[in-house]
Amino acid sequence: MLNQDGLHGPSTTYPDSTTKDNDDMQSVLSLDDGRWSAPAEECTSTPSASLEGELSQLNIRQPSPPPVLAEVHPDRAPAISPSRVGDPTQGLAISETGRYHNLHVPVKLMECFLRVAEANTKRSLETCGVLAGTLKKRTFHITTLIIPKQKSTSDSCEATNEEELFEVQDKGSLFTLGWIHVSSV
Repeated sequence: MLNQDGLHGPSTTYPDSTTKDNDDMQSVLSLDDGRWSAPAEECTSTPSASLEGELSQLNIRQPSPPPVLAEVHPDRAPAISPSRVGDPTQGLAISETGRYHNLHVPVKLMECFLRVAEANTKRSLETCGVLAGTLKKRTFHITTLIIPKQKSTSDSCEATNEEELFEVQDKGSLFTLGWIHVSSV
């Protein structure tokens, strides 16, 4: 289970109560973990030995857009309008064409994040993550969920060692596209 107690950074807790510190870069999750094509019933929210093994061996991979993306249909009025993404320049996030930038969000993003945050949530600790990705053809694609080292309480969460977060994003040529956060129960 991913344990981010804020004292020693993320570590993996095993059933026999031993802990093993993760490498700094092992706090990065690629959203394209090979499960996108798996049916929803195969992805469970209960931690298993295989999930613990996966979390203990997280590696940075060159991200690529996941095969399952939220569809944006400009020719039809969507039920939910496209997400608005901040432009690094001053003012609103409007491109040269006068429209907002599109943001493609993986359908299983929330499910993946909640699976990672589950251990902290059960311990009444908040969890936060960084949504990072790329810009292709004037559309932002969230490709990577980064769970930084963090200090958490029952009503707050603060990323620590932000230099490591920037290093991960720099090596992967990733933009910060947003934050994701879950409160404790």
